[in-house]
Amino acid sequence: MTPKLHANLRVLDLVNICKLSMDELFVLTGKSELKEAVRVIHDIGVETIIVTMGAQGSLLSVEGVCYSVPACSPAVVVDPTGAGDVFIGAFLAEYLNGKDTLWCTSVGSAAASFVVEIIGSAYIGTKNQIYQRAQTIVGTEVK
Repeated sequence: MTPKLHANLRVLDLVNICKLSMDELFVLTGKSELKEAVRVIHDIGVETIIVTMGAQGSLLSVEGVCYSVPACSPAVVVDPTGAGDVFIGAFLAEYLNGKDTLWCTSVGSAAASFVVEIIGSAYIGTKNQIYQRAQTIVGTEVK
């Protein structure tokens, strides 16, 4: 028998990829430890979980295997508004093109690093600029 899910968690039964900030993850799951909270989301059936942590990078968990992916360093931090949205948009663009999830996470981080450099989210860099920044962190993740 499947345990009854909290109303806020039921929607996750319908998704394969979930991106949350660390605060969102803790509030949603009621847990205060990162890996325990991620496990709750995996137990619902979500295959890929991305937890963004600002300047501390992100945690990518694919079917229970966790990777710590560093943040791309922006030239300057002006306004973090929209960084999470840009992160997941860039991640999904690469993912839908069949790219590896670690690369997708690096591209998400790179795109987000551009958006925080200005007020608003009107500029995220060119594809080449994003890829150049992504190359600086890809392969540096820690399992």
